[in-house]
Amino acid sequence: MKYIGAIFIAIFLSACGTSPAAPTSFLEDAWKMEEGRNLQLVWKSPNAHIGQYTKFAMKPIGVTYMKRLGWWDKKNATSYQENDVFPGFDNADNRKVASDVAKMFEHQMRQAFLDDPQKDVRFVPHTFLDNQTLLMEIQIIELVPIKKYFPAMGSVKGGAMAIEGQVFNGGTGEMLMMFSDRRIENSPKQELQGKLKRYSHVRPLIHDWCAYFARLANTGMKAN
Repeated sequence: MKYIGAIFIAIFLSACGTSPAAPTSFLEDAWKMEEGRNLQLVWKSPNAHIGQYTKFAMKPIGVTYMKRLGWWDKKNATSYQENDVFPGFDNADNRKVASDVAKMFEHQMRQAFLDDPQKDVRFVPHTFLDNQTLLMEIQIIELVPIKKYFPAMGSVKGGAMAIEGQVFNGGTGEMLMMFSDRRIENSPKQELQGKLKRYSHVRPLIHDWCAYFARLANTGMKAN
């Protein structure tokens, strides 16, 4: 229980003080969402809690709706070492990196269901769906690298990541939930012999999101 509580505290604190990302056209009825406790903006169907869900599936995470990097987001590109993590990084665009992050996200989601203490719901391929399956669809809509203002002085501003998502009943196709969440990791850890990676902030953010979604599924869509 302490582990579960720590997850929710971490999610709550990382959301505090961070403004939601501008909505994209991925969520057709984004205006329905309201402020949530563990996700910034949430809408749930009145039927969200109805059903005996024993399986969870997720479509491949997309980057179609992602905001491109602005001028300030791209500055100080030479202050980082990226080759060991994202070969061929192009500081004019973050879509190649986002594709790698999406794969990391998908892997961590599977792991989160294995790590969840309840384990009532199992992770299954998204091609095998029925009324007992929750189907999630996620888009990465923002991915901004860590900003190093003064590399010589070690001054750092955390990087940001934002997602939008939908949850459906896998059998009926009924939408049960939609959400939007944007987070900033202000304490990125140095990796690989002390070098600060430009996108090292995504790992803790993804870990927290996936742990929460595993909890959501295992509580019958009641967690929020």
